Amino acid sequence: MTLTEPRRHAVVIGAALYDDPTIVDYPSVANSARRLAELFDASELWHSCDLVRDPAGPADVMLPLHQAASGCQQGDTLLVYFIGHAINPLRVQHCDILMALRTTLASEHWSYLSLYHVYDMMRRSRATSKALILDCCYCGSADTLSPEGADSGPEPDWLIEEANTCVLKAVRRDGINQRADPFLEKDPASRYTAFSGYLISILESGIEGVRSPLEVRDVYNELRRTLPASGKHPEPELLIRNEPRIVLMENRHPEATPSAPGDPTQLARLRAATPEELADAWVGEGLTLSGLPRALIDEYFAASVPHVDGQTLRRIAHRLHEQNAAERLDELLPLIRAAAPQDAGAAVRELREHHCRRCAGFAVRVHESLVKVLSGLALHRYSKAVSGD
Repeated sequence: MTLTEPRRHAVVIGAALYDDPTIVDYPSVANSARRLAELFDASELWHSCDLVRDPAGPADVMLPLHQAASGCQQGDTLLVYFIGHAINPLRVQHCDILMALRTTLASEHWSYLSLYHVYDMMRRSRATSKALILDCCYCGSADTLSPEGADSGPEPDWLIEEANTCVLKAVRRDGINQRADPFLEKDPASRYTAFSGYLISILESGIEGVRSPLEVRDVYNELRRTLPASGKHPEPELLIRNEPRIVLMENRHPEATPSAPGDPTQLARLRAATPEELADAWVGEGLTLSGLPRALIDEYFAASVPHVDGQTLRRIAHRLHEQNAAERLDELLPLIRAAAPQDAGAAVRELREHHCRRCAGFAVRVHESLVKVLSGLALHRYSKAVSGD
């Protein structure tokens, strides 16, 4: 199996200053955005981080986001983090929020940036993993990043794949306000907003008893534990699709088990593995790959599977059936959906024709899932591959 190493790209947006005097400026927003960008820049896991400071208008946000989103390939991760003011007026869609920018006029909805445009840009990216983090009022109204319900147009090429996605929000759907003025016991200088302050503290200090690197779900679980315990802040919410294993940061806790994801020797062993050996390692039964960090195997498998051919996908699925790894098969399904349509179709055809009855049943699951998300040229390529044309 060959793989171009997955890359991770972050865009951090901090809207702290406003021309309209009726919108309050918050230095804590600028401090939070700056510190987050420093953490992403210092991390060996992230290849780029664009910090957008006090954007004047929508283009100041969307152009850097367009550059990051369009630069992503399958296997990559795209993360967008927004901190600032937002509103959710009744006249807009219930799942949309309007984000205030420097030139925004508080009473004029056209002067805000609609979250819809951020969603649309992220959905069209080829990245396999996509994460959106929102630290603003009304962010509880934000919906999943899945394409369902989106206005896709006649040729929705971005529906070719259904990525692993998550939306981490400072407040739950039934919440409204989020504190921009900090109340963080670990931040006596009151530098950061409340939600981002706790998140920054987790990234700086790590989490005891959790492997490295930290995933979004790890950080969310720690936020749920620490934020309600403070008694001063609303509970956050995480919306996920396909149970993504989206890496966020190294675990800086002194007792965290390092994974050394960039070790070239370890990556070489993974690249040289057969599909069966890689499937065994993913289940935890690998002998050839023994000694490799669990997190590295999981990440490599998730990043590489969408790039392989149909025969390799069939060999992996069959090996997982031989191992009775039902849970891993559930995780394999969205990875096959993220493959090129012709490769996914070839895998379905080979699974159907394989002598294994369970593989044939799995082919039905994959097929039913794919026909729900594919359309246009992507569906045509998939159907041709399934039929063997």
